[in-house]
Amino acid sequence: MIDLKSIPKDKGTRIIDQYELQIGQCEAVKQRWSWDGVLADSLIFINDDVKRLSDDNLISFVNDNWTDRIEGSVTIKRKQQGYCFVNFNFVSF
Repeated sequence: MIDLKSIPKDKGTRIIDQYELQIGQCEAVKQRWSWDGVLADSLIFINDDVKRLSDDNLISFVNDNWTDRIEGSVTIKRKQQGYCFVNFNFVSF
């Protein structure tokens, strides 16, 4: 499983909730976080597990294999200390 302590976090980010899950054959972590007036969610994968998927294919993979759907604005950050972040559900407050 993914070591929750090894997941990088931007300075000032507050993790509200996180849990481990399986999406298709991939281990992942779902986080809800806030940073600088933004509330959002992330799915975090081990980069090697999803490196062959383009960004669009990664979103399709998640939507095809997870009970929730990713819609709207999405950002994807790869290779952050071995992880791939799929960020979504952005809300400004």
